[in-house]
Amino acid sequence: MLFRVMKAYINGMISNEEVLAELIKMAKGDAMGLSNKELAFYDALTLPTTLNIFIKMMSLWL
Repeated sequence: MLFRVMKAYINGMISNEEVLAELIKMAKGDAMGLSNKELAFYDALTLPTTLNIFIKMMSLWL
């Protein structure tokens, strides 16, 4: 499943936001075996304010 998501992203078929949503969906389904702390990190990324800050920070690094 992760391979499919990353391949779609690399081929320009899905956006950054869609990749994050898929990762979160996989984590909640325990497909990735994340710890509670890791799951909390991905949950925090889905908050609109947090996501906007994260995207702005990433754009500064590029």
